[in-house]
Amino acid sequence: MIVRLHNLAARPPALSDLEAVTELIVACERADAGIAVVSEEEIENCWHAPGFMLRTDAWVIVTKKGQIVGYADVRKSGEYQLTSLLRVHPDYLGRGIGTLLVWLTEERAREMMRVFPVEQPVTLIN
Repeated sequence: MIVRLHNLAARPPALSDLEAVTELIVACERADAGIAVVSEEEIENCWHAPGFMLRTDAWVIVTKKGQIVGYADVRKSGEYQLTSLLRVHPDYLGRGIGTLLVWLTEERAREMMRVFPVEQPVTLIN
């Protein structure tokens, strides 16, 4: 699959991106539900959770100007369950950002599933 993002780049987030990622998730929640309940502390706690590696388990989409307009992560959330979070800024919908983030999330989920028994069904929840 080829996804071309004009003037955008994908990379792992850094701890210095915490505020911008929080602002992105808040903007998405407000656009979707009219209210935002996520806090910077919650996201930071998720990033420091046991078994979660920011460098391999999360991605941001960044404009040339450095604005974070997309975010996704995948994490183990049960014995044989994975959970993903995917957000695209409302002003950047329809540009292939979500498609790329879904692809990255699914690829990482497949890697994570390799440690599970072959016969064990695994659930990926979004």
